[in-house]
Amino acid sequence: MKEQAVEFHLPNQVDHNVRQSEPPSCPDDHREPEQKQVSAMKSIFRYARMFTLHLNPVWFTMTMGTGEIALFMKALPYKFNGSDIIGIVFFGIALFSFLLFLTLSVVRFLVWPQVLSILLHSPQSEFFGALSMGLSTLLNFCALHFVSGRSGSFRFFVWALWWVNVAVSVLFCCGIMFLKSTRHSQSLGTITGIWLLPIIAVIVAGGSGSIISESLPAKHAKITIVLSYMLLGGGLCVTFFGMTLYYARLAFHKVPAASLIITVFIPLGPCAQTAFAFLRLSTAISELYSDFGQPLIGSRLLSPEDTRIMNLAIQGCSILMAVGFWGLSFFWLSLGLSIWIDTWIVTKLKFNPGWWGAVFPLGIYALSTIEMGTAFDSGAFKKLSIVFGLCAILVWLLMASLTLYNVARGKVYVCKMAG
Repeated sequence: MKEQAVEFHLPNQVDHNVRQSEPPSCPDDHREPEQKQVSAMKSIFRYARMFTLHLNPVWFTMTMGTGEIALFMKALPYKFNGSDIIGIVFFGIALFSFLLFLTLSVVRFLVWPQVLSILLHSPQSEFFGALSMGLSTLLNFCALHFVSGRSGSFRFFVWALWWVNVAVSVLFCCGIMFLKSTRHSQSLGTITGIWLLPIIAVIVAGGSGSIISESLPAKHAKITIVLSYMLLGGGLCVTFFGMTLYYARLAFHKVPAASLIITVFIPLGPCAQTAFAFLRLSTAISELYSDFGQPLIGSRLLSPEDTRIMNLAIQGCSILMAVGFWGLSFFWLSLGLSIWIDTWIVTKLKFNPGWWGAVFPLGIYALSTIEMGTAFDSGAFKKLSIVFGLCAILVWLLMASLTLYNVARGKVYVCKMAG
């Protein structure tokens, strides 16, 4: 993902020296404000057109990172006055950014249809996985905040959107893997963490199902839980293939270029998401039995006592699996942080939209740590989750500040594949 920043002069950027050298007013000066207004509108239109033409799917990483912060505020183990309001604010920002970038993407492909073909044949198509992950975070927040228990019709709307998101995530994962095998030029030295994004989208959709299932009727919840396990298992196995190649790249070709160095945090995401999903799915199975008296598999096969024992076994195995993946997450976090600090010391780093990709892994790691604290009834895990969550929020604030600063300066990040 190589991007070039192009700077435009927006209306508020006026050369004060030119103002001082202007001649005295004349009878026709009343036309100047109108001309300036027309010029300002043209400048804004040109900027918007350039931004839309060169809009990269990487901007959806802003949505998924912001949505993850909203979920962290909702799941905060130590609540305070206003924590839910802050979560709603982050949710609103995430929803606005998702709808904005989705609308602009549709407009882009309608106005310039050739761009879609070029994009699909470039490595930047991998960022389509961020679109699905962004939608997953929005659906998760809706299920947790706007759905009350197992009642109301809005839960079925969320469930329907989840099915759409599942189809989209599987399509992106399989489709982009196909393009990698048939269209993209690949070598071990070009592999980065971006490779994992379409695959992670499937795992995130599975984790989203674990949350949404807790608000559904028994029959719908069973289908959702089973499909979530399928998504989790399939996505996890393929992710291991990608992480193996990525680690080989680090070993034989060293770290990525400075413009891509933030991608070293991406492998943290699927590991932390898997730990979170295992714990939430085991909880969903237990609630399925406690709320409806039904096991996950056929009730004719198990007695009530067998069902209780099976649920305890699933919960125990899920906790052990979650602990393992939480530890693997810590490995990738430590490695990524070490590589980033080393690169920051020896190289001047320049901001690009891909930096938003660091927020989601930190956010989901904080959420998985909260679930670990709940599973073990551990205050240490809960306090540690606050540390990770605050780090994610600080990174979000930094990314937001840099983004607004560059937009205010009239910078457009131009993808080379779009000319």
